[in-house]
Amino acid sequence: MIKIVALLKRRPGMSLEEFRDYYENVHLPIGALRFKGNAISHHRRYLTPIPGPDGVGHEADYDVIMEMWFEDRAQLEAAMQVMQEPELAERIAGDVPNFLDRADNPMFFVEEHVTDLR
Repeated sequence: MIKIVALLKRRPGMSLEEFRDYYENVHLPIGALRFKGNAISHHRRYLTPIPGPDGVGHEADYDVIMEMWFEDRAQLEAAMQVMQEPELAERIAGDVPNFLDRADNPMFFVEEHVTDLR
C-alpha cells in the first residue's frame, strides 16, 4: 500500500467551519468520483486545536491531513493520469485559492508500516 499525504492550511480569513464545509461540499465533488477505481480511499482528518492550560486553542500550522490510499504504484500512477486530464486539472487548480493557503501545503509519499498493539 502507498499513500499520498498532504498537510493543508485554509486560506486566511476563512473559519475552520467554512473551510471544512467548502472542502467537503464544493471542492471534493470536483474530482473525487473521477478517482473511483484509481484509489482505495480519500481521507480528510480535520484538526481541532485543544485548549492549553490558558484555556485557549492555539492556531495550528495546518487544518487537515489529507490522505489518498492506493493498492500499489500502478494504481497511484493511474490516479495521477486522471489528475493531469486538462479539464480536471484546470478545475482543481482554479478552485484551490477559494479555500487553501497555497503558500505552505506540503505533500508526501508515505509507505505505511503498522504494529498491532492489541
